[in-house]
Amino acid sequence: MTRTGKRLTDDRQARYGSPAENWARAAKLYTAVLGDKLTEPISPAEVGLLMVAWKLSRLCATPHDTDSLEDLAGYAAALQLLHGDEPTV
Repeated sequence: MTRTGKRLTDDRQARYGSPAENWARAAKLYTAVLGDKLTEPISPAEVGLLMVAWKLSRLCATPHDTDSLEDLAGYAAALQLLHGDEPTV
């Protein structure tokens, strides 16, 4: 894992809990907000993918934005943690 990815995941875990805990909460909230539009609940992994998509959308407007690039690396690392893998980004 790069220093940036490690710093981001460590910082976020200290503030919000593990990706599994944080994204499980977010998944429940997203599921509640979207309600009848869904055929099944949103999963924590899908929350992570939505966060990646959000950052990619921002990068389309500002391709060299360091904050978005670092966040994207952090979300990729968090997805690896969620799946039980050691982050490599």
